[in-house]
Amino acid sequence: MKLEFIVIGKIKENYLKEGIKDYSARLSRGFDFSITEIAEQRVPDGYSVGDMRQILAVEEASIRKVLREKSFKIVMAIEGKELSSPDYAKMLETKMANGVSDVQIIIGSTLGVSQALKEEADFLFSLGKPTYPHQLMRLIILEQTYRAMKIMRNEKYHN
Repeated sequence: MKLEFIVIGKIKENYLKEGIKDYSARLSRGFDFSITEIAEQRVPDGYSVGDMRQILAVEEASIRKVLREKSFKIVMAIEGKELSSPDYAKMLETKMANGVSDVQIIIGSTLGVSQALKEEADFLFSLGKPTYPHQLMRLIILEQTYRAMKIMRNEKYHN
């Protein structure tokens, strides 16, 4: 299965870079895995709703350039469906069994992703109600995806 994470912004903190590098290497052993970074737009102090819409529109246009028509698109969104680790594994496994061979997981910026991308997603996925920095979210969802891969393979990792 081809698995691509489409993410907004670059990681600045070394501890996150190391974790992301580690889980990326692990995922590469089970998937045709990649991460595509999209430039993050600057959010001005005291931004307005209009500023937010404009920023999200620019980021949406950049995301759309790398979306593949036939991929299964998962958008990370706080209002999405929460899944346990085994349920996330089951969803991916079911998609694979049903012929899905291309999954793109989209993680937005500080402002999230546009409403249009959310509406067009095949699945809205939430890791719970707390708000996490999008850089940390990248590491968390990589770990959860690795955990799902181990569950699907019936390999020791998940407790």
